[in-house]
Amino acid sequence: MGHDARGRPTLGDGVRVGAGAIVIGPITLHDGATVGANATVIRDVPAGTTVVAPLATELRGRRVTGDEPG
Repeated sequence: MGHDARGRPTLGDGVRVGAGAIVIGPITLHDGATVGANATVIRDVPAGTTVVAPLATELRGRRVTGDEPG
């Protein structure tokens, strides 16, 4: 985690940051956010959201309906 010429990151409560992740600049990781290992985060992460590598992409849950196999 680090700052750039514009500012530094702010972490909310219960934020988890995986090994090797880069969090830089004047961004906020809101309460309960999770950053996966080796992700590069350059934008705010909403509360309760998980982002993964390489460039902090939101991880969305898979919807399961009765029609899908396994």
